[in-house]
Amino acid sequence: MKAPAAILFAVGCAIVQPIPAANAATYTETVLYSFGGPHHDGQRAFSGLISVHSTLYGTTSGGGNRGCGAFGCGTAFSLDPSTGAEKVLYRFCFKAKCTDGDSPSSVIAVNNALYGTTARGGVADLGTIFVIQRDTGKEKVLYSFCTQSKCADGTEPFGGLVEVNGILYGTTNGGGSAKYGVVFSLDPNTGVETVIHAFGEGADGASPYSGMIEVNGMLYGTTYYGGETGAGTVFALDPSTNTEKVLYSFASQASPDGWNPYGGLVNVNGTLYGTTVEGGGVPGSDGVGTVFAFNPTTGTETLVHSFNGSDGRAPYAGLIAMKGRLYGTTASGGSADRGTVFSVDPATGTESVLHNFLGGADGDSPWANLVAVKDTLYGTTPMGGANGAGTVFSLAKKH
Repeated sequence: MKAPAAILFAVGCAIVQPIPAANAATYTETVLYSFGGPHHDGQRAFSGLISVHSTLYGTTSGGGNRGCGAFGCGTAFSLDPSTGAEKVLYRFCFKAKCTDGDSPSSVIAVNNALYGTTARGGVADLGTIFVIQRDTGKEKVLYSFCTQSKCADGTEPFGGLVEVNGILYGTTNGGGSAKYGVVFSLDPNTGVETVIHAFGEGADGASPYSGMIEVNGMLYGTTYYGGETGAGTVFALDPSTNTEKVLYSFASQASPDGWNPYGGLVNVNGTLYGTTVEGGGVPGSDGVGTVFAFNPTTGTETLVHSFNGSDGRAPYAGLIAMKGRLYGTTASGGSADRGTVFSVDPATGTESVLHNFLGGADGDSPWANLVAVKDTLYGTTPMGGANGAGTVFSLAKKH
C-alpha cells in the first residue's frame, strides 16, 4: 500500500455553497471552502480537522507553494466555520530542500500550538515532527526522521500524534530495525526522539498508517499489515514499560471480520471501534470494508457492519462517536461511487448513509476522520469542490 497518488487540479476561488445530500433526507451538506489548487492555498486534504475555540484547523498534503513542484508540498490552515473564511498558517517546503517538511498529516492542539508530522521532507526527506504556533504561523521542525543509522528511528510518519503528560507519541510507516515501522515518543522541549517499539512484521504487525489513542495510560493502534495472516492487527503499548502486545490479528479472506485497518481507533466506554479497508461480507469474498468493535479486556473482536458498496466502500478513515452512534467516511461507494458519510448504531450494526458525494462541487472521495462540533459534522475531501482541489464541508441535521 502506497501513499495517495498526487493529482493535479485546476485553480480557482473558494465558495460557501449549500448542496443537498442525496438520499439523506434529514441531513444537509454544505461546502464551506473549496481549495484553490497546487500553487494557491493547497489541495489534497487527506487529513481530518480539529476544532479549537470554534475555529477549525487542518492540513493539505499538497499545494500552497509555487516553488514546490507541480503538486506543491502542503499547507496548514485555519477556517472559520461560520463564515467559510480560510487562512493559510504555513506553506511547507518553504525552506531549501524541504527541510521544514513536505506532505503533512493531521495535527493536534497543545496549548497555543499545533503539532503534527510530515511524511516527506526533513533532513533525509523521510519525514518530520513539527510545531506551528496558531497565532503567528511560525513553524519549527522538532525532529527529522532517518537521522539515525539505517533509519532505526523510523521513516514516513503518515499518522498523527497523541500527547500524554507532555510527551508526544506516534507511529511511522517504515524504518526501524526491521524496516516495518516504529512507535516513537518525542519530548517537544528537548527534541529527543525515542523508539519505543520497532515492528517486525510476522505476528508482530507491520506498517501502521494511523496514529494511536490513549486510554487509561495505555496506547492503542492498528497496523495495516502483519499479524498471524498478514492482514493487520490491533496492538497495545504501555508507555511506562515500552512494552508492545498484539491484541488481535485480522483473519484475511478466510473470515468476514475484515482486513487491512488503515484508520485509527476510538474508545467508547472501554470498547474500541475501528474500520478495515477491505473484508467483510461472505467468508472467502474480497469484501469492501467493515466497522468492527474490539474489547481490549477479553480480546474479543466483533463485526459491527460490512459495507456492500451501495452504502460505501473503502473506509480509510477512523470513526468518531456522538450521542451513542459512530460516524465516519468511505473513500468510494455510495450512489455515485464517490464516497459517503455514514453513521452506525454500534449496538445493532444498523448503518445509515448521511450523504453521498457526487464527485463535483460537493466534494469527492473523503479519506479523513470527521470532527463533531455541537451536533454538526465537519470533514474534508481531497478532490472535488469548485476547483477540483478538495473541500472542507459540514453536515448538519435539517430542522
